[in-house]
Amino acid sequence: MCLGTTQRGEPRHPLYVPADTQLVPWVPVRPASDPENEKLTTVLLQATPAACKRLRAAIEVVKSHSAEGRPVVAWSPMTGEGSIAEPLVLSYPEYDAGVEQLVAALFAVNAQPVFDWMRWDGSRRYAGGVGLAQAPVADAMRLVTVIVRGERFCDGTIAKAIEDGSLVAAAERIITVLDEHQADLRRKTP
Repeated sequence: MCLGTTQRGEPRHPLYVPADTQLVPWVPVRPASDPENEKLTTVLLQATPAACKRLRAAIEVVKSHSAEGRPVVAWSPMTGEGSIAEPLVLSYPEYDAGVEQLVAALFAVNAQPVFDWMRWDGSRRYAGGVGLAQAPVADAMRLVTVIVRGERFCDGTIAKAIEDGSLVAAAERIITVLDEHQADLRRKTP
């Protein structure tokens, strides 16, 4: 969070803003010309039109569930008493089919790159999906990986990412780039 940004995208200094200035999210500007970003974008742009259509449909399903207030996850009951005969089984998330479709569709468009996701700071940088629309699409892809892989280590990571809007924001950033690429290809085709 910061007290606004300068023209260069840096946080404003507290001495130079009014005392009643509200905090706003700060997303550090990353170089869009990073060679790794270009590699990830190239892989993403290889997605088929059918995979793009599948992603677009899955985004709409998850967004409609959220708009209607329908839960996207149900938590199983905890069972067992903790004995050898009846081991304790902890509660785990059971995701709506729309969420499963979204995760599968993101995978189908190559939007889950392999990288050192545990050391990437983007999940803090793009908390709640804020700033993803202006970020390199590679960062949206990285965020998808962090969310999906994070679920393996902490049940409910995907649910939290849907509730705070970060997974849908990442998916929308990805589909926007794919749609622009498909439009460019149609314009170039004689």
